[in-house]
Amino acid sequence: CGLQPEDIDYISYDHLHTQDVRRWLAGPKPFFPNAKLLVHRQEWASTLDLLPLQADWYCPQGIAGIPANRVVTFDGSLNLGPGVALVHTPGHTEGNHSLVARVPDGIRVTSENGVGADAYEPRNSRINAVRRHALATGVEVILNGNTLEGSNDQYISMVLEKTLAGPSINPAFPNCATSSERTPFWLFPGEPVSHLFGESHFGRIHRAEPRRAQVESPMWHFEERGQGRPLVLLHGIGMSSLAWSPVMARLSQGRRVLAFDAAGFGKTPPLPAGVAPGLLMAVDGLLMSQVADTPATRSAPLNARHC
Repeated sequence: CGLQPEDIDYISYDHLHTQDVRRWLAGPKPFFPNAKLLVHRQEWASTLDLLPLQADWYCPQGIAGIPANRVVTFDGSLNLGPGVALVHTPGHTEGNHSLVARVPDGIRVTSENGVGADAYEPRNSRINAVRRHALATGVEVILNGNTLEGSNDQYISMVLEKTLAGPSINPAFPNCATSSERTPFWLFPGEPVSHLFGESHFGRIHRAEPRRAQVESPMWHFEERGQGRPLVLLHGIGMSSLAWSPVMARLSQGRRVLAFDAAGFGKTPPLPAGVAPGLLMAVDGLLMSQVADTPATRSAPLNARHC
């Protein structure tokens, strides 16, 4: 498709089971020199401090040495742009997410919550035992059970996935193309395959503007409170994030509130010569398109953009 490793801005996995991310992002010469890992906050937190029952499914030291500024965490679900989103679907892991994309045949959802089309519509499975089990018990989905961090959550997530997807070209099965698809195998000729998605090709590559040389700048200090839809607070000239202290507790009721120290104020060092201050420098790699509101005093020397 004409892309080079240095063209890749972000990489993401539905969860980090069996993934050794170091080869992509760590070390002096990572394979993707400009990319960042886009990962749910809970998945990243779990991977940093695995329980013994979780550890068997993660690569030892699989995220060791990855710089913090190359990891972008998000809460809830994330809209990446027109026609593509990451939807939080916990259960298989606490921070599992599904890729939801608009494709020529509708909306396609993919994750590893289930294995094969049968998992999402077992009542229509060509495997007799699966179909009989679903009809006898009333289950709507069958979980991928290699790990069960939260089976009730995983069941609900799979129902959500097939609701978002709608029917596939085979109306007996939803448009959920699992990352582990059941395919025919000569050794088991008597085991039928109910529905196959196979290879998928969709979308177009648009060449972006050439990258501009980036000047390394210090990370902007910020105070954070609460969880939920992000709310970014900016102070005025001669002030710092402490200006928001009297209202932080109240504003963070149901919101994720971040109060920044502008460059050269509070705990944030000045920017290098020739680099203009801008809010996007602060939130890039922190919130991406989740920034919701940006209140500030009129004297704030920063440019804010609603995303």
